[in-house]
Amino acid sequence: MYQLIASPFLSDFLLVRPGHAGGVKVPGTRFLEVQQAADSGEDPPAWLVDAARRVLRLMEAGHTAPAADAWARRLPSWACAPRAAVTAFSAANASAWDEIARNDPQEWKKGMAHYAHDWLTYWLG
Repeated sequence: MYQLIASPFLSDFLLVRPGHAGGVKVPGTRFLEVQQAADSGEDPPAWLVDAARRVLRLMEAGHTAPAADAWARRLPSWACAPRAAVTAFSAANASAWDEIARNDPQEWKKGMAHYAHDWLTYWLG
């Protein structure tokens, strides 16, 4: 099954994810950035990384992983992200927060490592 279906629409793309009721319209340049990163194994675009970081901050503020995901899906950058790109970023983010918390074990840093792992578990589930 496809993770993302894109269809040209005027000068933009309509993006939908199978199993989800909504979709999003994004400029062709944004879609091409995500597609290129996913195809080549490069880092995801910065605007996608920003959306992923917001998820952890929402969890830090008390939201569950599913609630943070629901909020993030309203962002075009999140809605059009290939699942593999979010998975790779989420795993790297959890690993980075582990190292940060290990090297400087302040409570908030340990908390961020915990949220990063909770998110990754949710995302992989």
